[in-house]
Amino acid sequence: MGFAAFRAAFVEDGSNNWHVTPSDGVLKQNDDTHFAVTFRPKHPGVSSGYLVIETQVSVNDTIFCLFDKAVDLDALLNTL
Repeated sequence: MGFAAFRAAFVEDGSNNWHVTPSDGVLKQNDDTHFAVTFRPKHPGVSSGYLVIETQVSVNDTIFCLFDKAVDLDALLNTL
């Protein structure tokens, strides 16, 4: 088989802070597929997100765990 349809999305607690594009499409055999992941926190603190890339072919979906930290810039600047 030379291709597989996929869906990509963040799941779990901090998923509102994380976004992935493309969120669906086709994975082609022997071709690279690039995903853009953005982190836009709504509040300061540590956020984690689980990126799941689901295909119709595989029983084992691909899951990535990502972590990032948001800093309150106003509070940081007030300490300087």
